[in-house]
Amino acid sequence: MKQFLHNVKLYQDYFLFGIVLLSGLFYKIYYASQAGKTITFAYFLAEALTYCFVGYTAHVILDQFFTVSPVFDCIISAWIGSKSTIVNVEIEKLLLSAFKKLNETIKTK
Repeated sequence: MKQFLHNVKLYQDYFLFGIVLLSGLFYKIYYASQAGKTITFAYFLAEALTYCFVGYTAHVILDQFFTVSPVFDCIISAWIGSKSTIVNVEIEKLLLSAFKKLNETIKTK
C-alpha cells in the first residue's frame, strides 16, 4: 500500500509539472500572437520542444540539487522555460526546412 501511495504522489507531481508547463507554453504563444507573430505549426512545434526541453532541464537540476517544494519547482521550471526564445528561432528554421523537404519528397512520389 505504501508503494502505491508513493507512486500516486510521484505521478501527481509530474501531472502538476505538466499542467504548469503547458499553461506557460500556451501563455507564451498567446503573448506572441498578441505581439503580431503569426503562429504556424512549425512555430508552435519549435516553441513546444524548446519550452519543454528547457523547462524539464530546469526541473531536473532543481530536483537533484535543491530541496524545494514541488510547486515552487514547477513555477521556476516554467519561468526558465519561457526564456527559451533564442533557441526557438533556430529550431523553427530547422523544422521549416524539414517540412519543406518532406513536402517536396511527397510531391515527387
